[in-house]
Amino acid sequence: MQPGNTYHQPFADRLQGFVSDLADCLADVFESAGNTFSEWLRLPPGYAQSSPLKRCIFSIPAWFGNMIAGIGNLLGVLIKALFGIAAGIAGAGIKMVLAPARNNRGFLSEAAADLVFPITGSLLLIGAHSVSLLQRCFLCQRFDRRLSDAEWNMLLQVFGTSVSLYNIRIVDGWSKLFGSTGSRAFTLGNLIIANKMDFVRQPWVLVHECVHVWQSQHLGNRYAAEALFAQWRYRHPGAYDWTAEPGRGKTHWLKFNPEAAAELIEDAWLEGSAGTDADRGRGTFFSAANSGRIPFFIASKDRVDHTALALEAWQAIRSRQSWRWSGRIKNPGRFRPAGRI
Repeated sequence: MQPGNTYHQPFADRLQGFVSDLADCLADVFESAGNTFSEWLRLPPGYAQSSPLKRCIFSIPAWFGNMIAGIGNLLGVLIKALFGIAAGIAGAGIKMVLAPARNNRGFLSEAAADLVFPITGSLLLIGAHSVSLLQRCFLCQRFDRRLSDAEWNMLLQVFGTSVSLYNIRIVDGWSKLFGSTGSRAFTLGNLIIANKMDFVRQPWVLVHECVHVWQSQHLGNRYAAEALFAQWRYRHPGAYDWTAEPGRGKTHWLKFNPEAAAELIEDAWLEGSAGTDADRGRGTFFSAANSGRIPFFIASKDRVDHTALALEAWQAIRSRQSWRWSGRIKNPGRFRPAGRI
């Protein structure tokens, strides 16, 4: 059921891509409204040093804003679920009609994926955001935050305008039930649960998770189910091995399983260079590509030159523009700094 490269139906894929972008645009209305409302009600600087009375006064609107943001996220996922499932049915129908005519099992494999993954991915994300909303209600989850200026500028080098960076929210530290899943970060649409990951010390992990944000914004809820399916099918470490994807029948980055696709971008950020060992890592590959210099990417795991593959992946990312109105926001500093609780 994992989609491969045996078959590629341009019309069906373009149709699903169009519907996913349209749904993402509509979801943005609720998500951005909730996030912006929450920003303006967020705890002010110096909150922890305030008197008990002031802390109580400031906590009430901050809690309310956090709830509104959670409701906006859940509504966004529901909208994308409806559109994504409908697009999956339409895409599967096109492929199933063409499959017998061309006697190609790849048609049926991708058709099955188009039917199953949007439904299961939507159920997963609806459930997860429902849990998040309950945890926000009972203060069992730390308040989320938006990207810092440094994180924003770093991700801009990789994603450009293909992702609405304003919508990305991060939960640092404790997150109750989500923390029981392990120490690794994971992504629920535009919400990144950091768990024990420190994005200041490990920015490459944030790059990885933001590839999942890109997948969510452009491919819909199905990415969540595809990622979990890949972890089950190839076992946990194997799902992240992007060098094995060509042997699995997937020669293009867009057809990689979601974890392998994200891991490739993470490794390119971490190990890519601009031609010299001194100019290596920390996003040098992408800054070189943006500035017109020649980037290089020789992966440490196999010592093979994967520059062409990394460039193909980067170009695939940048070729999809965000339809979200919030994607036009260029300067996060115009909004009130996010506080914490």
